[in-house]
Amino acid sequence: MPFFGGVARMRSEAECPADTFLDRPLNDRYWRLALPEGATPDHPVANPFGPGAPPLDAVEFAPTLVVVGGRDLLHDRAVDYAARLRAARKPVVVRDFHGQQHGFFTIDPWSDASAELMRVIKRFVEAVAEGRGRRRGGGAHGGRWMGEPASQVRDGRDGIWRGRTQSEN
Repeated sequence: MPFFGGVARMRSEAECPADTFLDRPLNDRYWRLALPEGATPDHPVANPFGPGAPPLDAVEFAPTLVVVGGRDLLHDRAVDYAARLRAARKPVVVRDFHGQQHGFFTIDPWSDASAELMRVIKRFVEAVAEGRGRRRGGGAHGGRWMGEPASQVRDGRDGIWRGRTQSEN
């Protein structure tokens, strides 16, 4: 789960549910503690696409798995990160766990969603290790990637898996 920031709030940050572990005050506190004194969340460490951040086009990227919870304060930033990597032709896949908050797998490690995440990570690592870490057939228009189940094939517009966890089926 990427942890990015920015001065301008994204929708998921502005509408963050109050009952999640990572709320706006905690997120803001993390950035005050992590960034150099006087820096804002647009600092390149926090915002890889903010002002002053180096372009990532020339940077080599290994295949990247971005995991995000549907109720995650950072949902929109993670999805935007993946979309920008994809636009720069970097190998990336997003797995959106609907109804889950940031770090759900550490908050409830024995949940069905956490078990599904472990399966997703296992498939991802196996695919990369076997040299299948590049999207096959169809590019950004709906090709299957690393053998994801048909119920989780991306919708072709933004590359996000729209599948449900087994407990949601």
